[in-house]
Parts: sequence; C-alpha cells; structure tokens
Amino acid sequence: MKDLFFPEKHNRRLLKFQIYSFVVTVSLVIFTIFSFPLGINLSTLAMPVNIIFALFVVKVYSSFLKKYKTDTPVLSRQITVYKKILEYLPFIMLATFVLQRFTLKKYPFAIDIIQVFLWLVVFVFSLLILNLLSKKKQESVFVDTIFTARKKNFFISCLEWIDALIQAAFLVLLINIFIFQLYEIPSESMVPTFMIKDKVFVFKTLSAPKFPMTEISLPPLRKYDRGDVVVLKNPKYERTPKTEAKTFLSQFLYMITATKVNIDKTDEMGRMKADPLVKRITGIPGEQLVMVGGVLYHRNDLDSEFVPVTEDSIWSNWLLSDLPAEDKEYIAYYPLSLLDPSGPVYSGMTDSDLWRLEKENYEQLLFVEDEIKHFSLEEISSNCRKAAMDFANLQAEYGKKSDREFTYNDSFFNVFSLSGGASSPEDTVARNLLNSSDGSDFFTSFMTEWIETAQLKRDPFESYMFKLNSLIKLTYGRLIVEKVKSIVHNSSIEYLTDSYVSTLKNSLRRYVMYMMLNDQRNMPVFPKDSLIPDNCFFMMGDNRFNSLDLRHSYSYHKESLDKNDKYSFWYNSNLEPQYINKSDILGTAIFRFWPPKRAGIL
Repeated sequence: MKDLFFPEKHNRRLLKFQIYSFVVTVSLVIFTIFSFPLGINLSTLAMPVNIIFALFVVKVYSSFLKKYKTDTPVLSRQITVYKKILEYLPFIMLATFVLQRFTLKKYPFAIDIIQVFLWLVVFVFSLLILNLLSKKKQESVFVDTIFTARKKNFFISCLEWIDALIQAAFLVLLINIFIFQLYEIPSESMVPTFMIKDKVFVFKTLSAPKFPMTEISLPPLRKYDRGDVVVLKNPKYERTPKTEAKTFLSQFLYMITATKVNIDKTDEMGRMKADPLVKRITGIPGEQLVMVGGVLYHRNDLDSEFVPVTEDSIWSNWLLSDLPAEDKEYIAYYPLSLLDPSGPVYSGMTDSDLWRLEKENYEQLLFVEDEIKHFSLEEISSNCRKAAMDFANLQAEYGKKSDREFTYNDSFFNVFSLSGGASSPEDTVARNLLNSSDGSDFFTSFMTEWIETAQLKRDPFESYMFKLNSLIKLTYGRLIVEKVKSIVHNSSIEYLTDSYVSTLKNSLRRYVMYMMLNDQRNMPVFPKDSLIPDNCFFMMGDNRFNSLDLRHSYSYHKESLDKNDKYSFWYNSNLEPQYINKSDILGTAIFRFWPPKRAGIL
C-alpha cells in the first residue's frame, strides 16, 4: 500500500485522492464483471459499454500513478478530463444497469445487491474526489500542477451548455427516483381534490423508493393511513423486467426532452396508459370492505357486522354540480349529465342545463336506492305471482297460441336491452310469449322461481343486487302483462298513452340507468373470504362516478344480479377489486403548486 500511494511524497489530500481513485476504479471494474447479459438482446450492450468506460478510467488512473512514481507534473487538462469522467461515471453506470435489465429474465437478487452497492460506492467516492478537485483545493492536492490556458470559442461554449443540461437531467432523475417528483393530473378521477392539469409535489423518500429495476429500496419510514393521497403503480399493467426498463427509459426521455417524447404513453392495445395513478387510500390492513348505495362499509372480523366508514363520506364526491363555483370552472365532464339509458347523448348544453340534468339523474338514482332500502319481500313476491297469474289468464283468454315453444337466448336477460328509447323491446317478447305453447309456464318461472331462494343467506352486496334484480323483474313483468293485455283486447293506442304503462317504463329506465352506474356506486365484499393483509391497501378516486381505480378491471365480464336465480338479469361488469402492497406506492402527494390560486398543502 505504501508503494502504491506514496504517502511520504505527498500531502494528506493527495493521499485521499489516491485512495478514493483506487476505490472508484476497483469498484467500476467489479461492477463491469457483474454486468454480464442473460441473453442476446438489447441488454447485451451493457457489458461492452461498461468495459470501454472501465478501460478508459483505468488508463487515466494508471497515468496518474505513473506521474506519482516519476514525480512528473500533472497537467491541469488531465485533471479536467478526470473530473468530467467522474461527473458522468455514476450516471453511465446507472444507464448500463438499466440497459442490462432490458431482458425477459430477472437478475438474481444477489447480483442486484452487489451492483447497487458498487454503484453507491462509486457515486459517493466520485463526489469525494470532485470535492478534493474543486478550485479551492485542487492546488493543495497537486502542488506541481502545470496549468495550460484554454481559449473558449463558440463550439466549446455550446458543449459546456450541453454538458450542464445533461448533468442536470441526470441529477433530476436521481431526485425523482429517491426524493420527490412532480406529477401532472391527467384525469378528473380525484375531483375536487385534483383537477385536470393540476401539478402536484409527491414526496418519495419516506415511501421506501426502489433502486430502478430492482427490489432494493430505502428503509420504509412512513406509515400509511386511510385518507392519504398516494401515487401508486397501476396494478392492471404487467410488470416484467422489460416493461420496467421501458418505463424507466421513458421517464428519462420525457424529462430530458421537456415532456416532448414519451415512449410509454400507450398500452399494448393502443389505449392511453394510466400509470402511475393518484388515488386515496380507503381500505387498510386487517379489514374487509363492501360498498352499497354509495356508502363504504368495513369490518375487522369476518364474524362481525359491517359498519360505515365515516371518513369516506368526507372524500367521496357523487354530485359535481354541488361543488363551489370556483371548483366547477375546472371541471370538463359531469358524468350524470351525459347519462341517458335511451341512447342519445346530450350535447351543446349550457353549464346550468348540465348541472340541472345531473341533479335530476342523481335524484332518480336516489329514488331507486330508496326503493331498495324499503324493499318488502312479501309485497314484491306477491306482486310477481299476481303478474304471472294475470299473464296466464290473458293467454287463456287470447286462445290463439301455436304449438311452438318460447325461444330465448342470453340477451333476453341483459339489463341494458330492457330500455330501447322510442322502440318497445317488450312488444316482441310479449307477442312471442303470448303465441307460444309454453309461454305461460316460462313467464311464471321467470317471475316466481326466485322467490324460493329469497331466504338464502347473502352478504350486503349480494342482498342489494338480489333486491334490485327483483324490482327490475317485477317492473318488466308488469310491462309485459300490460302489453299482452293491449294485444288481447286490441287496444295498442291505449297501451302507448296509458299513464300506468308510462310509469312502468320510467321505472325501468331508472333501473337501467342505475345499472349503468352500478360499478361506480357499489362494490362486492372484498376480499371475499379474508381481510386485507398486512402492508396492503385499497384505493379509490374521490370522483366516484368518474374513477377507474382498484375497484375495476380494464376488461368486462358477464355478471348476474342474483346468482341464485336461474332467470336473473345480468350486465357487463368490470368490478374486480384488488389491493396493492405498500411496495407499489411510489410516494405521497403533499402539496399542489399549480394553478397558483389552488396551491396548498393537501
């Protein structure tokens, strides 16, 4: 060691410089050895780049050693070159580290640990060397430095500007990974907390940020609670080494091109990618959730009763038109004002008309929920039996049924097929039932078989959907009976203008509209047979009618309103709630800084 560093010939700062340079050089060489590829692909480039850079660093370091041994003066130009190498070295190593993981295979955790440790060593010791080589200390390190004047021209000035910008971009990247990041809100899912284009300061250090492409993170220093607004990885997207590398590269390019280049803005289906997400924690470890009628319930014991999450009513927003005027000026989309089960979409309406229509539709929704709340099994089942009996009597009176059996397919039970606007979907059904040999038998089964399962044990969500299915069935059945009555009595004009028929049709439209909103308004028991595990959380957006969050999947599936009813109505649902581990939380939104008049701590 004495021969290597020559402490008797140089001062303490020079000795530090020699030791620090030795550590950096050795660490880089070892890092390069561990940058072997796991396949022949883009990641293969990482090792050659590291080898080239390592050889260059070793050569520069060797030249310094040679000058120490021969007491040759060091040129200031050599020191400048070395400083520039050290400024870029941590960033080059980080870039090759990510490039190395552009592969379908995952590197062993031990390799990640070794390379991350070596990167940290190089990063820290490079900073120490750069500090020693600062303008104030450089002459005390190299007392015999030969300074050479260098004239600046336009080309040199441009290179210096480019150099400064590149280093600033890398520095911001490190800050974004480990300290804080700025996000722009892309949607209205968190209205009124956030509006589109709001800019948010997200603190990441306490959320145990991970080193890119690895599971290595800083120690977690923050505990999350219900109500925290967090930024999280969207669990709907597949996470592989290749996709993670693409995301990292995209963030870097997005930053250094001033948001002009984004190579990761769409998913594999060509849809705009929603990743990361900004949502509010609404479910915490050790509880089970369910949401019915817009109220979130929870319990901490599978054998206890569900109780409302009282805080959730503070954050959840269902009626945007009730927000203050200063908030509404930022809102572009009022979901309930553009909702019509008959088909047409309202356009060209004034703001006041939109707000009025939204309130009207919300009142219709509350009307349905009030019906469910005051549901009487005895009354509904009695009326369903009466409708079946009325149909049987009318068919007997009609007396013209054919020998063919009633045929139907799955679409017969599709809720969204029940309201056809100007058309009358019940007309075809009524005529087919009336003219079928088994029309009365089918209609009786359709209207009454569900009653046999009414006393089965159901959880709150299943009970809610059971009641809704029964109400829809009674209304639709009554409408068919009225249509059959008009056919039997040859009174189609009265059917079209009858106030009772109009009331039934309006009720059916309300139910169809409610089902359009069901996946935002209600959620099944979750997790189904357990509690949310430790270190896991459930999130929703504040703007509940316009938030695709952890309640939902990006695909739809057929869902029966009552799984115990053979003749249940169904709809296409994307309800598929899931929780995420806290390791997928990227940070906590703590401050909104844009627009200025909405700036403030969250």
